[in-house]
Amino acid sequence: MKRIIFLLVIIVGIASFLRLYHLGGVPISPDWDEAALGYNAYSILLTERDEYGNFLPVILTSFDDYKPALYAYLAIPAIYIFDLNAFSVRLPSALMGIMAVMGTFFLTRQLLNLQNSTSKRINYISLLATGLFAISPWHIQFSRVAFEANIALTLCIWGLYFFLLGLRKPIFLSASAIFYGLSINAYHSPRLFVPLFLLGLSIVFYKNLFKQKKYLLISIIVGMFFLIPFLALFTQGQSQKITARYSATNIFNIQQEKSQKESIIKKSSVQYSLFASPIPAGLIEIAHGYLSHFSLRWMFITGDNDRHHAPSTGLLYIWELSFMLLGIISIFFSSKKARQVFFLWFLLAPIPAAFTSEVPHAVRTLIWLPSLQIAVALGIETAYVFLRRFSMVKQVVVITIFLAVVIFSFIQYYQLYFTHMNLESSRFWQFGYEHAVNFVEQNKSKYKNVYVSNQLEQPYIFFLFYLRYDPKLYLAAGGTKNSDKQAFDKFEFGKIDWSKKKQNKNALYILGPYESKISPIRKVVHTIRYFDASEAIVFAE
Repeated sequence: MKRIIFLLVIIVGIASFLRLYHLGGVPISPDWDEAALGYNAYSILLTERDEYGNFLPVILTSFDDYKPALYAYLAIPAIYIFDLNAFSVRLPSALMGIMAVMGTFFLTRQLLNLQNSTSKRINYISLLATGLFAISPWHIQFSRVAFEANIALTLCIWGLYFFLLGLRKPIFLSASAIFYGLSINAYHSPRLFVPLFLLGLSIVFYKNLFKQKKYLLISIIVGMFFLIPFLALFTQGQSQKITARYSATNIFNIQQEKSQKESIIKKSSVQYSLFASPIPAGLIEIAHGYLSHFSLRWMFITGDNDRHHAPSTGLLYIWELSFMLLGIISIFFSSKKARQVFFLWFLLAPIPAAFTSEVPHAVRTLIWLPSLQIAVALGIETAYVFLRRFSMVKQVVVITIFLAVVIFSFIQYYQLYFTHMNLESSRFWQFGYEHAVNFVEQNKSKYKNVYVSNQLEQPYIFFLFYLRYDPKLYLAAGGTKNSDKQAFDKFEFGKIDWSKKKQNKNALYILGPYESKISPIRKVVHTIRYFDASEAIVFAE
């Protein structure tokens, strides 16, 4: 057991390095969601209110996309210790990512215990799954950015671990309820995944659960406690804070808008009326969205949004594909309970993303990752068992080639992530705002007003973030009323009224590249560029 603990410590050490090294500088800058989470955490720390003036909110209105506030609360200790910056905002995600790696070891052990495997097999497969998770491009990417989905993933891993442990030691069922309850307060996807998953687990283990009715009842009560914030919002007539994100992204609303437009043109077609109505068409889109997540090209080669993967990489290493398929096949021959738990997770995890318009989607399906990495680990074990039929020389040759491929793939990914990503993807990380704020701070005494165009990407939150603008002053001036038009200090954010330019003497204008070319500016005084030399932010008079 000492050897297992030693190897686990090494793996967790590697995972920690990959998630903490140069955390504030790679990716190159916080995106707008990170800046919003950071500044709202800063505001709650100093005033107990968010940027809108809401007292200790459970949901952040931020950009009207209503983010769960749990991440902001987790960031408060780091901001208190390290001040408001990219490192402190990302630190909770990195630490939770390390906890997810550790949780994968203990979760895999519990799953394999359902198979009555030998302790040696359980330990080594668990270590293998943990090692794969530690170097996973998908997980590293999201552990180094302030993604609420990463918090939810960690909570779900530990939630399942304590659930399976609770089957033998029922006192731990309440711990499972706590982790799952927190997960639905951390991100949107678990609000659908967790109820479906727990329902499936309850069916699989109903005999075990009903033998422990007292502990089951306590865990249900504990879990219901985490629904109180949502119920409170409904009773206060603020249900839009819970449903807004779903309404903005769900395929039924989008399909309904599309159908309404197209029906004007094709009103007379019976066939069109049947298949283009929002519900049948929406169901087809959901099926397509769900199946799109099984795209091998998306998973292993291209990924999706450029903020979701390193340049020229997929979400997983290409060499993992064959082992994943082999592992999934091997699970069909495992014990019934282990097989059922695995496929519940494997098949349910993509469902929340299937209801949205952007598919496949790495953030909304991040919760899928543990089942995939466990499958790869089982596939490697299955391949090794087969390999042992051959001579020792052949075994050594194959294992050496395998390790060489793994090490080469990891080194290649490491270089792409830590070296190339900042150079190739600066525009996708909204690079330039820190430099913009520094330039304005050095020169604002020359100007009476500073007008910042809303053609830039939520610029007001970056100015609040990088200036560490006192939330007390900001809220005293009215705080955020809506994300389209803001004002504080000398700054005005919104659509610039160029008809009043003559009245706005001695003003500095901060514009997007296109707007700077079509606007009646007198001269450009400074330009910030992305690493590909294209314009990012233009300063003009």
